[in-house]
Amino acid sequence: MSRAEPSVAQEQSMALRSRADDFLHELMQTEASLEKIARKLELEFAERFSETGVNPLSLVKRIQKLQSELPELRNECQGLIQRKQVQ
Repeated sequence: MSRAEPSVAQEQSMALRSRADDFLHELMQTEASLEKIARKLELEFAERFSETGVNPLSLVKRIQKLQSELPELRNECQGLIQRKQVQ
């Protein structure tokens, strides 16, 4: 009994499977690289900002909150000024 040659569909399926395996391998390598970079950035961040006790992300969030509240405060102040002028 001789072994039958793989059909074109089987060859394409094997080639596709091989490319998928290669792609998954590349994704796993990329994920590992990104995790390494994230750890490095976290360490650098901790080293740089632990001494000052200042967290830049917290500062940015605080500034954004203040910016969102500013128009309301401006309107309240204008209302107070108008009421004072009327009295």
